[in-house]
Amino acid sequence: MRRNLFGNNAISEMSEDVDLSTPPKDGMSLTEKMARFYDAEHPDFPPEPTPVDQQLDEVQVPPRYQEVRSFLLEGPAYQWLLENARSSALLTKRKGAILEAVTREIDATLSSIRTPKSWRSRVFQANFDVDWDLPNFLRDQRYDTALEIAVERAITVTGSSSNAQALSCMDYMCQTWPSSSRQVTRVLQEALISPNLSCSSCIVDRTELNINLRSPKASIVAHGSQAALTGLCEQLAWLGAALRTSLISFGICLSTPIITASKDACSSNPVPSITVHLGFTVTPSPDHGPSTDVDGTCWHAMFRKPVVVNGFPILARHENEQGLELPLDIISILAEAHFATRYDTVLALKGHCTMLVHVRTNVLSLGIFYSTKME
Repeated sequence: MRRNLFGNNAISEMSEDVDLSTPPKDGMSLTEKMARFYDAEHPDFPPEPTPVDQQLDEVQVPPRYQEVRSFLLEGPAYQWLLENARSSALLTKRKGAILEAVTREIDATLSSIRTPKSWRSRVFQANFDVDWDLPNFLRDQRYDTALEIAVERAITVTGSSSNAQALSCMDYMCQTWPSSSRQVTRVLQEALISPNLSCSSCIVDRTELNINLRSPKASIVAHGSQAALTGLCEQLAWLGAALRTSLISFGICLSTPIITASKDACSSNPVPSITVHLGFTVTPSPDHGPSTDVDGTCWHAMFRKPVVVNGFPILARHENEQGLELPLDIISILAEAHFATRYDTVLALKGHCTMLVHVRTNVLSLGIFYSTKME
């Protein structure tokens, strides 16, 4: 460093008396000699970068570059990738969960089908036979709104008896399957509006849906790619498990989907097809009653007989907190606690027979206290 400084000063001092631009008799100016001397002493020193303006002039933009770029970045495939990457980063892992088993079963069945190499985009047909009576479930819940609105707003619980998340049906679908959930819900709503409880529509990625909700089972025929049919199967498995009536009079039940998928060997349909049966088991949770001894179970008192979807992802928690995660507006409705107050330094939501108390400082974590005497 001192040598560089000295060399620069020497050039500066000598430039007062010597014309550096005039080459001497040997054909090299003093500036050129000093540059060669410096290059010999620092052979690894990178050359001066090319000016940015010159680089831009040398770049050859491919023809139709902007058109191709817009096509890729704004296309459904790239949007699906982005949305699902964001969703996966926020949710608990699928590995080892019931959802993974559902995905693996239908993926394996579709992958086992051999299609001609000329078959464009590998379109399949999936015939879903679902043990699910959605219209009667919505009527039994006695929502004070039309069935097509109720299916979107119904409060669902996903997770386990001690670690769960409560969201409206639409909100959970958008959280877990952001790219197609709104369109799948829209087709269900159109079927509920229809006098014959059926609807045909085309959703994202040109997937064709034909839904029939007439009791006692739901029948869905879908045409689409392997990825689209797998995602649809995941959503139907969750919907059938979440929007289901409990089999016990009080306490928590765990609802678990069971899938079987098989190739249709003899079919006149030119499109390769499979049949998927979705059944569900509803069993009481081991700690299905309210308890003060088990961490994260105080929320049981907010429900009469909830059905918790078992084995599907919920929002990840960085500190492994236990309990039920849900929006504040849903908390106030379920706990019937509509007024915020403060006792000493403690924030609380107060209802007639309930109180939600802030129990942690770094997150909004509430504990519920309630009275069984309705006075």
